[in-house]
Amino acid sequence: MCLDGHTYAPESMIMNMDFYNRLTEEERAWIDEASAYARDTQRQMVTDMEEEMLKSIESKGVKVCREPDLESFRNVTETLYQDPAVTALVSPELTEGVRAAVAEYEAEHEEMGGSEND
Repeated sequence: MCLDGHTYAPESMIMNMDFYNRLTEEERAWIDEASAYARDTQRQMVTDMEEEMLKSIESKGVKVCREPDLESFRNVTETLYQDPAVTALVSPELTEGVRAAVAEYEAEHEEMGGSEND
């Protein structure tokens, strides 16, 4: 099993902006503080659960690669999206749109000094 970081399980807090904007400054501060606390708590809980699950599967003999060579994986799969088996399931237009969006995102974050793990 390789931990390649391809999934993320966030919890979302959704609120109508009209409702939020009608709150007092103090009430918005409460919401903001509670939201930050919930976010941080959820992230720590997921991290803890993942570590427990990894220890459990490792104890059963599964080898876990915690730092896979992602560049090699990218190189090997670079043109996979063009495979007929893939294009039969996912339109090339959608794939190209996603690739363009990813390239744009990466370019923007590179300009801001971010890393690929942001």
